[in-house]
Amino acid sequence: MNASDRRQLMQVLRPPAGFRLDAAILTTFSLDFVTLAACLLAFSGEDSEEDPDDVLPVAEGRSQSDSLRMLQSALLRLPDRVRIVVNKGGLHASGMGRANRVYSLFSPLVGFVSVAPKRFHPKVFLMRFTSRGGGEQPLLRLVCTSRNLTRGRCWELGVCLEGQPKPAGSRVDPCNEAVAAFLGQVLDASGERGRSERLDALLKEVLRVSFQPIDQAKGDLQFHWQWPGPPAKKSRGGARPLASQLPQKAERGLVLSPFLSTAALKDVLARCCRTQLVTTENALDELQDGEMEDLFRTVENKSLDLRTMRLPETEGAEIEMDLHAKIYSFEGVEDIES
Repeated sequence: MNASDRRQLMQVLRPPAGFRLDAAILTTFSLDFVTLAACLLAFSGEDSEEDPDDVLPVAEGRSQSDSLRMLQSALLRLPDRVRIVVNKGGLHASGMGRANRVYSLFSPLVGFVSVAPKRFHPKVFLMRFTSRGGGEQPLLRLVCTSRNLTRGRCWELGVCLEGQPKPAGSRVDPCNEAVAAFLGQVLDASGERGRSERLDALLKEVLRVSFQPIDQAKGDLQFHWQWPGPPAKKSRGGARPLASQLPQKAERGLVLSPFLSTAALKDVLARCCRTQLVTTENALDELQDGEMEDLFRTVENKSLDLRTMRLPETEGAEIEMDLHAKIYSFEGVEDIES
């Protein structure tokens, strides 16, 4: 990963120069109206400020009234093109007056998923952009990130891939098949309004897109997802439990997470000869008495390097940055569970 390759959320959502948004499916654990308004402005191709104190994001170089008109135009154009699926109970109305009236404007774009007693936690964005002049092929963008669609000042992590459709009859990549299966499941679970002809067409088209891999990727890209219930059997692209996607054995493992589960950590420790855990002091403080000692007893003759991430303080900064990124990384992998 290139530590200098950093982008703001709105940069990831904005259409490329000369293109406009045709369709998009976004999933998130939580959502607020201010960020949703900023997303719609980004979809319209306008830069927007991410000031958490603004009631309405203002497009750069525009007045608030101009931004409001652009937002109204987006609300008229996008309902059958955009679906934002949120964990049930994850809609935040703070910072926006007359929340019910505001929600009535945005509701055609928003759906909810309940997987109780679990939670719906993925942040996956699939977008299709078409050329304004009609002279170029459509461009699809796939984003997998730790970033919710809420105002936040956290360090996040994500992968952003772009690609264009391959000729008809081309081989379907397993990664694309899994993306289509996951988002199809999400739309079905979000209710009868989740589907539209344009969104169904997006799921079909992603099957034949050639996404350009990141420079560090070796071999084919893979997309793994899980869903409550029994694992899919003999289903290409179907949901599988996370444990089945981890290597049975590895020389080294890295876990970066702002939240901790001792059961999950024990699972990783059992697979790796050496494990580095990077988390926050708050996450360690939330562990129950004896849980950390139990973890070190689990290690036995293996190595556990525990580090807490202390983010540098910026002089004069009004809002502190916190850690919200999550990643599992393994080296010296022997195999993956079948």
